[in-house]
Amino acid sequence: KELAQLVRGKYEIGRWGLDIFSVDRNNFNIYVMGEDLESIWGIYSCDSKGNPVILYNHNQPNQQRNVFTLAHELGHHLISEGETEVDFEDRTPSSSEFLADVFASELLMPEVSVGEVFKKHCATDEDKITSSQLIELTEIFKVSYGAINRRLKDLGFITEKTWNRLKEPVLRNPKYTPETFFSAIPIMEQLRRDLESAVQ
Repeated sequence: KELAQLVRGKYEIGRWGLDIFSVDRNNFNIYVMGEDLESIWGIYSCDSKGNPVILYNHNQPNQQRNVFTLAHELGHHLISEGETEVDFEDRTPSSSEFLADVFASELLMPEVSVGEVFKKHCATDEDKITSSQLIELTEIFKVSYGAINRRLKDLGFITEKTWNRLKEPVLRNPKYTPETFFSAIPIMEQLRRDLESAVQ
């Protein structure tokens, strides 16, 4: 958590949603590429020259999930630089995965900011909190519906009962995909060319 706060402070990210693609690429010089990874969410590793690389699954059915994946893989880079990490849904829980999740959650959705926004946009009676209110939060923090719902539960703003009530149906807001939110298609092509030439 403290590491995420340091990153936000050092790079003057601010308190709200951020462009995680640019943070990874510009502040940490990490090659970031979308690939067909089948059931894998993301991979952090280094190429043959020791350059850090993050791959995310551009065929992920819920493309907004890639925002969290990119932040999670950045966490691996900062916590255990150089160690290859492969992330997928049914992975065995480990301390490195837990730490990367904590880092990503705090980087994308800082606890203090979430508290302020939650009080402003959500009903005070927990039974009256709606999926529409959570969608407002996704637009502020630029994360998926599932990520903000989970963050609210983890921070104690909603109970597990409310979390379960709100998680179905999983709402997908097509505005927040890496391709549209980060305007990443031309950047991805350039990164792919850069990586190919760097490896040769």
